[in-house]
Amino acid sequence: MSRGFLQHCSSQWRCCLLGLLLATQAATIYGAQQVIDEASRLAETDPESAIALLGSTIGSTGDTDDRGNVGLLAARASFYRDLGEYDRARIDITRARQLLTANDDPVRIARILRISGSIEAESGSPANALALFHEAHALLEPTDAIGDLGWTTNAIGMAHNFLGSKERARNYFDRALTLARQANEADLEIIALGNLAVAVAAIDGPEAGITLHEEALSLAEARGAALQAGYQLANICHLQVESGQPQPAAGNCRKALDYLLTTGQPRILAGIFMTLGDLERGRGRLDDALEHYLAALDIASRTVPTVHLELLEKLADTHLRLQQPTEAADYLKRLLALREGARQREQDELTEELEARFELRQAEDKIDLLQLNALLAQEQLERRNLLLGITAAILLTALIFVILITRAYRARSVLQHELSSRNRELQGAVDTIRELAAKDPLTGLFNRRAFLEISRHARARCQRDNLPMSLTMADIDEFKELNDTYGHQIGDEVLTEVAQRIQKTLRNSDIVFRWGGEEFLCLHPATDLETAAKVIERVRQALERKPILTSGGKMTMTMTFGISAIGEDITAAIQGADNAMYEGKRSGRNRIMVSKQSPDKEAEPISVE
Repeated sequence: MSRGFLQHCSSQWRCCLLGLLLATQAATIYGAQQVIDEASRLAETDPESAIALLGSTIGSTGDTDDRGNVGLLAARASFYRDLGEYDRARIDITRARQLLTANDDPVRIARILRISGSIEAESGSPANALALFHEAHALLEPTDAIGDLGWTTNAIGMAHNFLGSKERARNYFDRALTLARQANEADLEIIALGNLAVAVAAIDGPEAGITLHEEALSLAEARGAALQAGYQLANICHLQVESGQPQPAAGNCRKALDYLLTTGQPRILAGIFMTLGDLERGRGRLDDALEHYLAALDIASRTVPTVHLELLEKLADTHLRLQQPTEAADYLKRLLALREGARQREQDELTEELEARFELRQAEDKIDLLQLNALLAQEQLERRNLLLGITAAILLTALIFVILITRAYRARSVLQHELSSRNRELQGAVDTIRELAAKDPLTGLFNRRAFLEISRHARARCQRDNLPMSLTMADIDEFKELNDTYGHQIGDEVLTEVAQRIQKTLRNSDIVFRWGGEEFLCLHPATDLETAAKVIERVRQALERKPILTSGGKMTMTMTFGISAIGEDITAAIQGADNAMYEGKRSGRNRIMVSKQSPDKEAEPISVE
């Protein structure tokens, strides 16, 4: 399977389609329904006019801080993103987020976070996008907004597809499709089905993907959804090229262009022209292939960086086949320059992350300084009261002396009480803020955000003492079916009870995190793989042997576990444990699989009896 159209284009078209739908949803964030509906209709054929309409409406309020502009800003950010103008999109969505407050409806906040995440995903930062999507998902889980939960689940699948986790992406797309049908969300059903087709094609082959794309195409045509129908046709064309069906592929690509040429969707159009180029190159028509590649490059060079890189590589290869080394060398030079730029951007992002950590450390130091100042003020107050007592003893009679001392003592007690109370309130507020940022609201476990800091400290201690360290990825078996059958309330009860059993069964030295959805991660400091497997076996038995009592009755739950040793690269250890866990799923669930590998190599799972 080629890396281009499906991996770098198809998996990212969902943001383009999702953008128009999110723009419509933005109207319900804060007013402006009529204007945004009109802009959404315009965007299908003239995105620039849609942006101009929103701009004139935002300007007409006369106040850029007007909370009524939140929906307008979110919609315009969506349109800018679809045109590849990511900096402008970020400016608008950042302003929209600033106008929201902590008391706003969590569904509204989640929609803003989802648009923000789609901008990050489109512009090449899928890890940042995934964090935003999970934040939105956590806000939506306690609500009854099934449709919004479906859109966010679909977005998480997109981010995993960007990151190359096809199996994980397929699971999220499958959940999104189920939620779409529960909520009767026709647009989401088409998009989730198309996304699922992309993941299935990557795992099971082109023919399996074509079948699902054709099902999504039928739904889109029945609804008169031209953009979505064109997208499905484009993907069918690409998969037919891959599976050696050039004739139907050419026809489907041209049908897709008929649908999409007027939409102004650069990512989709660039992908279609690139596939047509692949088709002609496969037929040996190199001049025709060049024409299509150049048309795609004209679009992608401005807005689609990942497609731009691959097109330069294809153009260089085609010129070499035409025995035109000078032109090929020119494209290769441009390719190297862009890759160097991408590396520089990655370094810049790392620098920004380090700066953010430094600023957080400075804020913590300021809090410590405030506490020291409070102690100093208390000491100064005590000295002042002592001096007052001595002066009173010299100037006044014994009676007045006693009265003054009594009053001074009372004043001192009151001030000390106030200072102590304020210090307790300050420390309590600091502790509360830190705990809220690090804890999952449903289970009370540490969350993904806390993992980075906790694992860094734990690994440093183990490395210093030359001790091993392991981690476990765990996933509740058949949790999706339970959720679909009994509903989210029962699902939340099961998640909470599973979290408590894991905590009670693990050792005091082990740390458990809620990784997302029904997944958990356990950190085992100073523990080798064999010991970790014994510990996790106790957890597995604790779940298997005792049913969980819920408001819907008793539920017997099991989990599948993947264990990996931690080396220099903790990300590789997580991936190894994750791979081992999925091997356990494929082998029948309710088992422990140990990654039998050097921590930084590909996992070779083995079963633990």
